[in-house]
Amino acid sequence: MRLLKILVVNKFLYRFGGTERYLFDQCKFLERRGHEVIPFAMAHPRNWESQYSKYFVSNVEYDKALASANPLAKFRIALRLLYSLEAKAKISALIERTCPDVAHIHNIYHQISPSILPVLHRKGIPVVQTVHDFKLVCPGYSFFAQSKVCEICKSGNFLRAIQKKCVKNSRAATALAVFETYFHRWLRIYDRNIQLFITPSAFSRNKLIEYGVEVNRVVHIPPPVDLAEYAPRLVAGDYALYFGRLVRFKGLMTLLKAMKGLRGLSLVIAGEGEMKDEIERTIAHDGLDNVRLVGYVGGDGLKETIQRAKFVVVPSECYENAPFAIFESFALGKAVVGSRIGGIPELIDEGTDGLLFTPGDVDDLHGRLAYLLDHPKACASMGRNGRNKLQMRFSLEKHYDRLENIYSNLRVVAEGRKQILCSHSEG
Repeated sequence: MRLLKILVVNKFLYRFGGTERYLFDQCKFLERRGHEVIPFAMAHPRNWESQYSKYFVSNVEYDKALASANPLAKFRIALRLLYSLEAKAKISALIERTCPDVAHIHNIYHQISPSILPVLHRKGIPVVQTVHDFKLVCPGYSFFAQSKVCEICKSGNFLRAIQKKCVKNSRAATALAVFETYFHRWLRIYDRNIQLFITPSAFSRNKLIEYGVEVNRVVHIPPPVDLAEYAPRLVAGDYALYFGRLVRFKGLMTLLKAMKGLRGLSLVIAGEGEMKDEIERTIAHDGLDNVRLVGYVGGDGLKETIQRAKFVVVPSECYENAPFAIFESFALGKAVVGSRIGGIPELIDEGTDGLLFTPGDVDDLHGRLAYLLDHPKACASMGRNGRNKLQMRFSLEKHYDRLENIYSNLRVVAEGRKQILCSHSEG
């Protein structure tokens, strides 16, 4: 196929979360296949080095800026969140220099804003967006409020979100997010300027369609895993493991309650987040001497921590998309106990490479943990099966073949439209 110049856009160009993990892999493997990747992001001292960094939008930390006592500063930040003239001007300059064939958008909310999309459209650059969360249809990103799944805005009345304080448990922050949603819908800024949405899970594809996105504009492509980077340990290890953010919708309190009375099983919790102090208090109050909170672990240290585990627990109580924790666990040969919600059941074959439980159900989770504790051979076998499944269904080659086909097809359509416009203007 023809080699392409691909503009890849994400607000962060450093390791921030699962989106950025995928982003860096995407850039690496597209370049390995001979394509030229052109990044556009927010300027930040932790960014990967790029020859295009002078085109990046200026750094801003929204939480600190909106907490400022200066009303004018708050107003300017709110305007940038809605529509960034800086981002619009800088991406226009970057396009003039590089002439990309296609743009692949990831998370652009707030720090960049969708103000860049009409620029891409006017320049005749087709746009595809990978949807890593539910921001397009939910002001709070996650369909989660007041400690439970929430779809109160399904009718299109996003004002209801303000009452529930869906964003940061703050009416002011939620009101700003609601106004942002209404404003962008009024502009039809996503509808008019993005040709195709990619979802990492079938669940998220169905949810977008359910909320009004056209069926033929959403395609499900599972994320890939580079198995060469993971050396599996195909035996049951020493503990159950949770790794990830310590936030309410991850189901950590359910997991702690399920650990009560499980003699012979210890739990390691690796991560940081707003619930750290609450988790520590719960461990002390309930006498959970079989639970250890070890803080953030990353890189090779995280891989080693997973390798030494019996199995991994993903107890989420929100609509997860396609948690990379499951892929990483399978890649390292570990069974996964996951909640039956969102995209998680698509990844775990019950009894083959892991077990599923009802989200928030302490007794159900307790039973699944006890089963793997009592059946170490089955646990190890599930880990092997998980690794094998990644090799068969989530290969790099299949993923990037599909991406290249999407890019090429969109480019062909865009070039056809240009020819039609030119012929009309000549006539």
